[in-house]
Amino acid sequence: MTGSKGSLLSRAAYVGPSMQTLHTEYAKSGRIDDRAPVVAACEVTVDAPPDVIWQVLTDIPRWPVWVPGVREAELSGDSPAPDLAFRWVLNGMRIRSTLAVVTPGEEIAWTGRLAGSRGVHRFLLRPGPDGRTIVRSEESIGGALIGLYYSSAKLTTVLRGWLGALKNTVEEGK
Repeated sequence: MTGSKGSLLSRAAYVGPSMQTLHTEYAKSGRIDDRAPVVAACEVTVDAPPDVIWQVLTDIPRWPVWVPGVREAELSGDSPAPDLAFRWVLNGMRIRSTLAVVTPGEEIAWTGRLAGSRGVHRFLLRPGPDGRTIVRSEESIGGALIGLYYSSAKLTTVLRGWLGALKNTVEEGK
């Protein structure tokens, strides 16, 4: 996944679907916006079963403990559920997100909004060999001008950091 193809001008002008469309027709349908100017996907194999990873990944208020760059995270309910809102701060930026998919042990996905950009983020868990789990993280970010100051390469670095921290947290039992 490399994001929207085309000229710099066409990527800069890409606004993408509305937030409602991203939420219902993309995130809830198991996909990101492959046409967005910023797109990335990464995987890691974690030496733990899906349910153990799920507990760490879906404990949103504890994200600041282990997710690189997250300083605050607040869920608007007791536990993750579809259409539940949460707010978080990543690298000093306040993000408003809404959960789209919460399938225990399999997938958590959300849409989010930040400074005119709109994104879809998905975490997918699938059984791997020898009791391990393959965790895939994929995200798309669209919005006018986003491609001028943020790239798929930068997003890939962020996703790798998040997955590495998840792996370390789960495997070290923190």
